[in-house]
Amino acid sequence: MSQLATLNIDGRKVTVPDGITIIEAATHAGIDIPHLCYCKGLESTGACRLCLVELEGAKELVVSCRRKVKSGMVVRTRTDRVLEARRFVVLTTSDIEPATKTRKIQLSAVAISQLDEVGEVTNE
Repeated sequence: MSQLATLNIDGRKVTVPDGITIIEAATHAGIDIPHLCYCKGLESTGACRLCLVELEGAKELVVSCRRKVKSGMVVRTRTDRVLEARRFVVLTTSDIEPATKTRKIQLSAVAISQLDEVGEVTNE
């Protein structure tokens, strides 16, 4: 029988199998963490940096698709710091990536949701 880990994500107590990633635990709890390079079932590289989250006690933001959960973790997915980092990733990625049509659509959707969260998209 596998061990379980209990952590806190955005104020919600989440109990998941030990050894899964933060992004998988968040998904299990119905919490969306945006991502581009993460694909369930494949080892993640964390290259896109869009899934950054705050982890209590860590100096830097952490890549949620690479960091394994541990009991007692406190994770925040929507702080000003996290949203600003995601905004930066979206803006710089959209400027430099030679994207396919599908990738551009994904990036546009993520960009709109992230920029909307930091108040930079209007409905005018």
